[in-house]
Amino acid sequence: MAALAAESTRAAKLGALLSRRRARELNDAGRVFLESGLPAKAERCFGAAVAECDGFAPAWHNFGVATLLLANQAKHEGVGDHTVLRGRALRYFLAALRLRPGFAAAAANASALQLQAQQPEAACETAAHGLLPSASGRPREPVAGDRRGGVLDELVRVLHADALAIARRCVGDEDALRAVSNLATALRMAGRHAAAVSLWRSMLGMAPCGPGTPAVGPESAADRPPVAGAPIPSSRAPARDARPAHVVFVCARWGDKYGPQYLSALARGLGRSKFDWSSRPTAPLAAGLPGDAGSATSGTRVRASLVCMTDDVGAALEAASAGESVLSAALSFADLDAAEAACGSVGAARSAEESGPGGTGRGASWPGWWNKARLLGAGASRCLRAAAGVADGQDAVAVFLDLDVVITGCILPVVRRCMDLLEEGSDLVALGTEGMLCEARADGVNSSVMAWILDSNSGRRRSPHAAALDCLSGERCRVAMAVVHRFDHWLEIVFPLPAGDLLASGAAAVSEPSCLRMGRLSCEHGNLVGDFSTLAGASTPARLPPVVVFPLDPKPHRLLELSRSGHELAGRLARQWA
Repeated sequence: MAALAAESTRAAKLGALLSRRRARELNDAGRVFLESGLPAKAERCFGAAVAECDGFAPAWHNFGVATLLLANQAKHEGVGDHTVLRGRALRYFLAALRLRPGFAAAAANASALQLQAQQPEAACETAAHGLLPSASGRPREPVAGDRRGGVLDELVRVLHADALAIARRCVGDEDALRAVSNLATALRMAGRHAAAVSLWRSMLGMAPCGPGTPAVGPESAADRPPVAGAPIPSSRAPARDARPAHVVFVCARWGDKYGPQYLSALARGLGRSKFDWSSRPTAPLAAGLPGDAGSATSGTRVRASLVCMTDDVGAALEAASAGESVLSAALSFADLDAAEAACGSVGAARSAEESGPGGTGRGASWPGWWNKARLLGAGASRCLRAAAGVADGQDAVAVFLDLDVVITGCILPVVRRCMDLLEEGSDLVALGTEGMLCEARADGVNSSVMAWILDSNSGRRRSPHAAALDCLSGERCRVAMAVVHRFDHWLEIVFPLPAGDLLASGAAAVSEPSCLRMGRLSCEHGNLVGDFSTLAGASTPARLPPVVVFPLDPKPHRLLELSRSGHELAGRLARQWA
């Protein structure tokens, strides 16, 4: 009997090995079909593979990939029910993750589908299991009405414990990077903004941003980051006798995502505001802000300049020359490199490291939106002041605008509100995500519009807002560029920023303030700034806000096309942008 049992065991093991080998062969064949652009044939191969061996995780994952491709194809062609196919793909990805905890590719794909289905809690759990092979439990199907608060809180605590290891894994691991990106979005959508900020600070080796243990559960008002307008300690009170005398509008253009027409449209739109775009400032900004750009007492206008930071100065100047333009200067990244080197900022070290031999000679632009972070540095302050002709000893306010904003009228009310927030003690002003339909999260920021003070001492001491760049040095810079996938999230991570982080990163200490503060320009009522998706989802207002932002699709170049299909708001904005 023992011999028969042993023989039966050997036969079972041999059968399992043969099944796994056949499943592997079918999986390899399916991958060939996928690479050849034949998802239907690939799906049949992967289906046969999991039928042959249902414990083979790679086949389940590839089964999901092929099914998802078929779902996208069905949606594009308008045939079949693509939502059913997406549901199947999600089940296949989750099956792969159950079989292999830590399977980052399966977790990234599954959590992306859960986010699209407005299931942020499930997406958090799924992404966490892809990053933590040792996490307790297994990912499961979402249950209607089940917010799984306790499970999610425990996973966040485990993620905190392994934060540095997770961050190191993301450097060079594209699948882990996608899972981390989805986790960042899911936590914010699930109402756990403070937990997301605290976790990412742990990944970057930064101190907690508030007293005590970071919040990991649903937030109370006390958990939310401070906003301008709250009581300011006496040591934080701004010491300014008058508002800056110069407004420096700033935009950035690199790569080919936005054509030259975007810079031309922005320059024309700003030109509708009656600033003094040429003469030297003759009065403080406060004199011109109560109503119009012109002073009610002296007849002077507020001095303003538009400066574009770009990797192609020639193209920027050519774009600005088309029609009336108020562009004052176009600065290259080489200009910024030189200014950063003179200031001894970390931006110069990063640029030198990235450019290396065989560079273009135009300076080293950072990856994607990280170029926006460079605008906050001391080197950029020096560049912007010089390009705009700001007089020595005078303060100026920088107002950053994304290229894809549409200026519908006089922007003075927006500048005025930004100045109010800066005077109340904010080191940086950005848009708040409340009232922005496209953001689908509260308590966050959006960097389509930003403002900060270019103080008269820039380049001789660290400006407070420059800490957002100063804390990027060495290993922290490499990790941050791997695990932070939106500039908006980066701002949420570093504001407020304890002074201890500056000292730990080797940057010069900032004597005041000890904690950076973010002021939030509200989009809730669309009085000053509105986002297109929110405005389009409501009844079209009789009067548009001065600034309309387009964080997601569609972008302004598609407005004319949308207007032809009867979209009233698109038609009104197309006339302003053209």
